[in-house]
Amino acid sequence: MYNAHMTPQATIHQLETCSSTNTVALDLVKKGAAHGTVVVTKEQTEGRGRQGRSWIATENSLAFSLILRPDMAIEYAPRLTLIAAVALLEALHHFQVEAYIKWPNDIVILAADKQELPLWGPFRKVAGILAEISSQGSQIQAAVVGIGINLDRENSSFLVDNLPHAGFLSDAGFFDKPEFLLATILKSLQKHFDQIHNPSHWADCLEKIRHFSATLNRNVRIEEGNSSVVGKAIAIRDDGSLWVQKPDGKTKAVYAGDVGISL
Repeated sequence: MYNAHMTPQATIHQLETCSSTNTVALDLVKKGAAHGTVVVTKEQTEGRGRQGRSWIATENSLAFSLILRPDMAIEYAPRLTLIAAVALLEALHHFQVEAYIKWPNDIVILAADKQELPLWGPFRKVAGILAEISSQGSQIQAAVVGIGINLDRENSSFLVDNLPHAGFLSDAGFFDKPEFLLATILKSLQKHFDQIHNPSHWADCLEKIRHFSATLNRNVRIEEGNSSVVGKAIAIRDDGSLWVQKPDGKTKAVYAGDVGISL
């Protein structure tokens, strides 16, 4: 399914500012950038999240994108986000940050006061993942995995005021240098994406996704385009989809969507 490895010619593009690291990375893809190429910036003015949301990066955050050249069918594309979530989770655990995965693409921590917020419950979002692909026919030719992380609450009042569910790694006791965090995350991403060809690797990732899930066994509301699904998240299936039991007892597999959670 995947046979590319991080290559010696891959480079890290360090920018002072850019519109979006994913935008820059996608442009580099068109120019033939190698698998493993990274774009990282101190400031991101037009960063993208899921559902067309923006992710503004400042010096109190970390924003970067990783270029992948996978030999994989487009049907496996959702795995890229989930595997990246596992890699990011493991890197944060290395720094003793107690983080969890809010399916499918958010990394969250528990709020210190455990206060419940609509759609987020007791969790606060510290990182988000956005994977964008370039495909030809049924095969993925290239993928860009963008990651944005909130580092420090200081001078980040615009996030706190407008996004009350925003969390910061400083809330979880992380005060190391961003470059140390980036190096650890990239090492973790490399380990996972270089193992993705191993049939047992996906099973191992699923085990971690389930164990550190902020979504399972909670009532959820999932927005899928113009429709929504309400019910209880009862399982993450072997293909990575979320298995939801609706109020009428019927079940539904959800493959993508904007997930709101509660107790």
